[in-house]
Amino acid sequence: MHVGGERLRGRIPDKKNKHTALFRNHLGPTPEKLATLREQLGLLGLQLGGGDNPTPKDYAALAEQFKGRPDAELLQVMMLRSMQQAVYEPHCDGHFGLAYEAYAHFTSPIRRYPDLTVHRAIKAVLNQQTLHAKQKAGRLWASTPRSANAAPTMPAATWKTG
Repeated sequence: MHVGGERLRGRIPDKKNKHTALFRNHLGPTPEKLATLREQLGLLGLQLGGGDNPTPKDYAALAEQFKGRPDAELLQVMMLRSMQQAVYEPHCDGHFGLAYEAYAHFTSPIRRYPDLTVHRAIKAVLNQQTLHAKQKAGRLWASTPRSANAAPTMPAATWKTG
């Protein structure tokens, strides 16, 4: 999945193709979560660089600081929990943890409506076509506040595709 997403990275949300899809955005830490992480790290003698706006490189440098420690797995979880939960949106904000500016998440087989929109956009890119997707359902999905993990699923066979 990451290989396919990486290969198509930037081709779905770009201005030239104008393909529409729902993107699973993974943003960096909120100020509150960042403060909590820094406090916890300080108690363990560790530091996260980057000031108020740490980058994925700052997180990678932190991971190097605790590599090989017996509590490395716990520290990795602390780092992950400092980041925001993924959300589906009609625009692409990228993936903070993977340091991708353009990122599209999809599953195969299709399990969620956002997966269907990404599959359709990929098909359009590969076939050098313009995608004219029905965005009403997509806007409804994206505007409903929910975490990506709590998104309901339904069998793809029940969706209308035409």
